[in-house]
Amino acid sequence: MNKFINTVLFVFAFLTFLFVVIVGRDMPISFLRTTGQYMPYKNVIFIVIATIFLVIGGRRSAQRWMGIHLVKHTEKYQWNVPVGKRRTNRSIFYLFMEAFSHWILAGLYLFFTKDALPVTFALFVLGLDHLFFAYFGGKRNAFRVGITKSALVIADREVKILYFTGLRQVSVQQNTIYFEYIQDLVIDFPENVIPEDKHEEFKEELKKVINLKKVYLPESFKNY
Repeated sequence: MNKFINTVLFVFAFLTFLFVVIVGRDMPISFLRTTGQYMPYKNVIFIVIATIFLVIGGRRSAQRWMGIHLVKHTEKYQWNVPVGKRRTNRSIFYLFMEAFSHWILAGLYLFFTKDALPVTFALFVLGLDHLFFAYFGGKRNAFRVGITKSALVIADREVKILYFTGLRQVSVQQNTIYFEYIQDLVIDFPENVIPEDKHEEFKEELKKVINLKKVYLPESFKNY
């Protein structure tokens, strides 16, 4: 989901950049018989673009915050621990990169034209959200992974809920844990989500909640 949203944002940001250049450089628009600076509803378009950025980024932000709120109630889990240190550091690094890329993009838009101020504001807000989420998750051990009777819940930079219904196999390959379901559905997550000193706990707790008569655990999982 995170990769998909980043891809959507990248494409939308590129199209926005083209529009910003047309306006900022007052380029001619032949089919409208005008130029960028005199484009009708120019300011409305920038407000709409800013709104779209906020909706897309805000939706992802809401999912992230809901995810860490979900796993903070440790009493509702049979097993609940902070995400592995390496995974946490990686998540924080990417959150900082996302924040600074938003701000660089905002500055670039504003460099071409002050009309892009609404878009700049939207990107600045999203960047702040990334930084605050990184600080909150890293300093307060809010990035966590937990097991309930029905699912494995992972909440850090991404939120994943892996249900046990329909599960057929759990395997480990190339630093990735795979949950394989019926109808060829496969959901994976990096193995460093689980702290290195909690591997045995994770395996034992998982065995308690899955149906071992229906779920195959190969040697790759047993040796994890």
